[in-house]
Amino acid sequence: MLTLSNPTRLPTSANNPPDHGGDPPETRQDEKALALPARVFLEPPARADTLWTKEQFIALVMHMMNDNPINHFLTVWRGDDGKPGYAKADSHRRASEHAKWTYDTITGKARRKTSMGVYSKNADNESTWAALDFDAHEGGHEVAKDRAIRAFSLLLTYRDRYVILSASGRGYHVFVFARDLKPVREWTALLKDVAGSIPVPIQDGQCELFPAEGTEKQRTGRAIRIPGSYNPNTDSSELIIAETIRPLLDQLTEEAFSSTHTRASTAPRDLVRDREVNNSSYGTKRLYLLDQPPRKEVGQNRKQNGFLSPTTPRLIEDTIAKHPILAKGTRHKVLATLTGNLIHKFGFTLSCDVVQAHWANNIKNLTTAYPEHFREFCAIWNSLLKEIVENFSAKERAIYDKLNTTTQQEAFVLVCSFAYLADSEPFPIAQNSLADRLRQTQQGASYIIKVLIGLEAITPTEKARINRRAARYRWLLSQSEPKAQRPLVAGAFESAYQYATQTEGVTT
Repeated sequence: MLTLSNPTRLPTSANNPPDHGGDPPETRQDEKALALPARVFLEPPARADTLWTKEQFIALVMHMMNDNPINHFLTVWRGDDGKPGYAKADSHRRASEHAKWTYDTITGKARRKTSMGVYSKNADNESTWAALDFDAHEGGHEVAKDRAIRAFSLLLTYRDRYVILSASGRGYHVFVFARDLKPVREWTALLKDVAGSIPVPIQDGQCELFPAEGTEKQRTGRAIRIPGSYNPNTDSSELIIAETIRPLLDQLTEEAFSSTHTRASTAPRDLVRDREVNNSSYGTKRLYLLDQPPRKEVGQNRKQNGFLSPTTPRLIEDTIAKHPILAKGTRHKVLATLTGNLIHKFGFTLSCDVVQAHWANNIKNLTTAYPEHFREFCAIWNSLLKEIVENFSAKERAIYDKLNTTTQQEAFVLVCSFAYLADSEPFPIAQNSLADRLRQTQQGASYIIKVLIGLEAITPTEKARINRRAARYRWLLSQSEPKAQRPLVAGAFESAYQYATQTEGVTT
């Protein structure tokens, strides 16, 4: 259950909120005397497109869809007569496409202005977000603004929650987000606690809740416009006043696929949860198509698989070819060797695809079904990862623990591997190759490199030469032991390093 804390002061950083607890409400100082942290307050308020990329905006929209069908959203527009229009999306509509048009409207590039709203629940009465709508009708602008700032301030005190405060045009919206789906009843209880602490009456014209009391009994719940989107009533896009959404957006845009809940509406066949992985890097549920026959190859179609580097397909093929299962009874040993190789070459997502293709290519010498084979792979991967992390030097472990997402930690392991092979010399990191290995976009790989530079794990030594040479970096952290004494599991890293050093058109 989400419970409201009552801090005596606001946190100085949105990334380090205080623990729950504090003084009781009657002894708490007036929130009016509290100021928003400078890191999250925008002066002046800004348009959404100046804060978030199109990719981030779309990721936020899809996160707010709550695993509903991809056409389960509200279309919003302004008619030729100047009147606003609202309608449930037609069956052929797709939320991701409409999100693109919504973003283009914010930037002023859309041929026809449009917006969209999302519903505050799914069929399981869960949501990844909640919102308060403070109306500013009949001259109550300053009152509504003060209430919204108080609500935003209170919500900042929750751990693992992300908040947006926006000026909707005729009032103010305060959105709060979680990484995972949460029960609607918990969101409603949270919003009621916040409203009671302001205080503000929960009623039309004052403060409306999304999800509101009784939403669980409704078929869809009520919809609210996406943060920062076009408001047809004012013929303008709402402005963002303050936000702490960046860490969540980083996670959403870095991930190659959802790692926390299914998106059944986007896949023609059922996805099943294989297992929950519990260790320092894999603490989320991952999804696999275990009910489908494994493919014999990891496809190379650019549109389907997103490979940016021409070396990636060849690297995958060579990895599979170097680990044949030549006789029955040798499967587990080969799988262990293959996994030891993969963990130093690729992230977990792409490694899963490689393991699937490897199984299909060696099926004539296999008696174990793929689901069991895959579970063994997960167990070996987790064991190896635990050993790798435990063998980090103190400085390496400190940086690893500071990384916010699984993808960033996977990148750290790969880059650390390249650094070990380079033996204190500068080594290449090709953005396209790194993106493929982590199943990310080139922009995502670029961001991860910047994170590692910012944490002083690596430093650039040579810029990339377009279509000639990848950028080079030096490892800044002390290593756990000299290269000569470090055993490389299953001879890993070598071919990965060779491929990374090849000519590749990348940018820094």
